Amino acid sequence: MSSQPHPCTKQAVAHLLVLSFFPHLFHPTIMKIVQSCLSSRWEPLSNLGKRLEYLPPPNGKHTTFFHHCYGGFHSNNTPVLFLTPSEALMWGITRFKRDRLANLWGPRNYPIFLHYVFEVSVRSGEAVSTNMPANGKPSKEELLFFSGSAFFSLAEGTELLSCRYVFCDHNKLSHCCETLLLALPDYHLSAKSIYQRNALCPRFLGHFSQKQNSQLSALRSRGSFVQIESQFKFFQNDDYQSQHRLVSILSSYKKSLTSNRIILSLCAGSGGTELQSSSLCLCLDLCRRSLFSGAFSAKHLHKSKSVVFYRHDMKYGLFSLFKAIQEHLAIPIVVLFQHPSPNNDRAISLAGEQCCTALIKGIVSQIHTVFDMNSGKTCWTYQNLVSRMVADQFSTMVHVSEGVLICETNKAYYDHPVLGYVNRSGWSSHKKGQEIAFCITKK
Repeated sequence: MSSQPHPCTKQAVAHLLVLSFFPHLFHPTIMKIVQSCLSSRWEPLSNLGKRLEYLPPPNGKHTTFFHHCYGGFHSNNTPVLFLTPSEALMWGITRFKRDRLANLWGPRNYPIFLHYVFEVSVRSGEAVSTNMPANGKPSKEELLFFSGSAFFSLAEGTELLSCRYVFCDHNKLSHCCETLLLALPDYHLSAKSIYQRNALCPRFLGHFSQKQNSQLSALRSRGSFVQIESQFKFFQNDDYQSQHRLVSILSSYKKSLTSNRIILSLCAGSGGTELQSSSLCLCLDLCRRSLFSGAFSAKHLHKSKSVVFYRHDMKYGLFSLFKAIQEHLAIPIVVLFQHPSPNNDRAISLAGEQCCTALIKGIVSQIHTVFDMNSGKTCWTYQNLVSRMVADQFSTMVHVSEGVLICETNKAYYDHPVLGYVNRSGWSSHKKGQEIAFCITKK
């Protein structure tokens, strides 16, 4: 093993010598920053001076930190804290993009809550320096972007001495977002589609002002950290939701239905298309993060009260779910396969078998399928998808329509066979292919 000193040793000694000439700088938070810089291999020690520049003045009694009101799908019960409001702002914006919500809101369309950062004070020494939160191994792009930032956490139940929110104006927020990629769609967990190459997180204290927000004021009055995504955190759990609970939720919508049917959308993802439905729509998918993003968008973007997101493996228990909905709601069920993955033949075959059985028994009224087609990519063909969905034993009992082109390449709107004339939103708006639809009915 090499006996050479750590390449940052000279810088570390220089910084510590500066501290020795200024005793008042021996603040607990400063020492935590020094420790994190020395122990972290990915962060250059040269960032230490930059981070100390933004440190709030120590008063021996309390320390001020900042956090964003949106912590993202993987947020904990207490949010990650920063030394400057701009770092908290960028953390919230990048969590928003990592959850693929920017695809649903549209490019450069920042919801009002993204502009708000909370300033909180806690007793000195209660905040603990921590590594950058990450689900699994953090990406190089994200580590570089936040390499000059210090991350802090608090124990759950820590008392907040004060809490207020500040607002970043749209021009400054747009300027900060120039460090991010805006033209590309945000893939799940892909930092390469979010951060500009070699960009660093902006750090500043100004450009934030007081601006009233009734929703945040109501949340703040509860005396705890404000995390507007908290009501959807149940999607983090690996367990499937209770079918009994789901049917109970759907039954509560029965009195307010605007149409006499329910749409069951399989492979719904985050439901960019389904969120435009005026009918009661149940979106089923396995991806917990997609369901979280869809449910969050239903509340904060579309203000929809007719779209329900439910984690379900369509390979199993689909027929029993159809029966339970029919028994409790007694309205026609329309099944929609919305962009089924071409890499999951078995799931499509098992789900198709259950749907066709329900169709023949009169539990389901129609089965619609919408899929994209692009000659340069892995996609379904009409023949292959029909053969997977309709097994031989059903071929004489059901009728399959011809494939119909419902959307040309790069078209912004299209006539959906189930939802009507809708905006081609979400991930489908970024695809460079055509969309084809067909319908399966009972003979």
